[in-house]
Amino acid sequence: IVKDTLGLDENYKYKVYIALLYPSEDVQFGDIDGDGVSDKLVDVNTRVQAINWYINAFFERFESGNYTNLEFAGFYWHHEAMERHVDEMELLNSVSRLVHSKGYQFFWIPYYTATGYNQYREYGFDFACMQPNYAFRDTTPYSNLTNCAALAKLYGMCVEMELEAMALYN
Repeated sequence: IVKDTLGLDENYKYKVYIALLYPSEDVQFGDIDGDGVSDKLVDVNTRVQAINWYINAFFERFESGNYTNLEFAGFYWHHEAMERHVDEMELLNSVSRLVHSKGYQFFWIPYYTATGYNQYREYGFDFACMQPNYAFRDTTPYSNLTNCAALAKLYGMCVEMELEAMALYN
């Protein structure tokens, strides 16, 4: 019905991106490597192993769903700002290599001027879309929109817009 309404070809597939959640240090994640021992995410290696486990678990479920109208296109980093850890660059570049080795895109949606927003390529992201954070507070200045657009253009980013339902009626 959606394809007909939008006038899309019957073979068109909607692209799907799935979030990769931030693997915090010292989290008791569970058995990452199948040895029966619950692993803590104490270093970059175990954090990347946890993300790899998550990716593999996602693919098992997605492929078993046999979705005929969906095409998996990539992953986005759910954490909206860079942490100030020494190993953050190493972590993100390792995750980027992992995602790319599986043939998918890796992107990020930082909040307005979040830590690291202008270094997204150095962190291994294919692209980034900055949020102007304008939609949810009526005290947010309009300049967030214009500044966000200017920064996005300057750094080769796109802009991600979130809209409050009530904004559509005012």
